[in-house]
Amino acid sequence: MGKIYRVLAIWFTNLECPRTFTEYENSFTFKMFLFQFVNYYSSLVYVAFFKGRFYGYPAEMKYNIFNYRLEQCDPAGCMMELVIQLAIIMVGKQVLNNFMEIALPLVIS
Repeated sequence: MGKIYRVLAIWFTNLECPRTFTEYENSFTFKMFLFQFVNYYSSLVYVAFFKGRFYGYPAEMKYNIFNYRLEQCDPAGCMMELVIQLAIIMVGKQVLNNFMEIALPLVIS
C-alpha cells in the first residue's frame, strides 16, 4: 500500500507544479505523512467516535449502510477494543521496523 501512496503523492505533487525543489519536497512529505496517518489511524477514529453510536434493535433496523447493519461495541465497551488496536499498531509497527533495520540485514548477509 505504501507504494501506491508514494505514486499518488508524487502525482499530486506534480499537479501542484512547485517552483523549487524545497517546495516539492515539503509538499511530497506532507502528502506521504497524510496518507500514512489516515492509513494507520482511521480504524482508531472509527472505533472511538462511530462504532456503537448508530445501531438499532433487529426489529427496527434504522441504520443500514448498503443493507448491512452497523456494529455494536462489546459488552466491555469500545475503550478496550480501542486500547488493543492502539497497542497492536504501536508495538507491531515498532517490532516490524526493528526487524527490518536489525535482523533483516543479518539474515540477508
